Amino acid sequence: NLQQLAKDSGMTVYLSIAGQTEAICLARFLSEQAIDVRWWSEGGGMPLHCGAGPKILLAHLPSDRRQQLFAGEMKALTPKSICTPQQLEREIIKIIKQGYALSMDDVALGLSALGMPLYNEQGELLAAVSIAGLSPYFEGERQAELRRILRHSLGEMTRQGSKINPPVSSGKINFQS
Repeated sequence: NLQQLAKDSGMTVYLSIAGQTEAICLARFLSEQAIDVRWWSEGGGMPLHCGAGPKILLAHLPSDRRQQLFAGEMKALTPKSICTPQQLEREIIKIIKQGYALSMDDVALGLSALGMPLYNEQGELLAAVSIAGLSPYFEGERQAELRRILRHSLGEMTRQGSKINPPVSSGKINFQS
């Protein structure tokens, strides 16, 4: 579960879904560590082009929906935010190939996040799960360890009962009976 992921990773955990123009945080689980990342509250929105969870959701949107978003204004949250359609398309290709998104300092300087998709048993995207903390924790061997922890946790969630069917939205969660 997500609380266990927060404990295992020592990071703040976010569960998010795609809204019309931004990612919506459905849940946030704080770690037991001294520093918790609280910049995205439950029910709050985040631009789909900033942050690891939102980028996972962006990468899984249909191309025409992405193009609509790219046609609008994409504001930088920090100097590290990616805001051009060309750069974002390259980032999306990388995310799909790797199976994860790594966002370094693009929401708040000094904070970074790692995100992966949560699928149901049929392989349909339900949400994005991301872990966030201080940027130095997302470098080198520690980043590889965090990827392993997150991937393992998502695999367990899928096996233990992702009996939820898309669409998952802030107004509708479609449980399978």
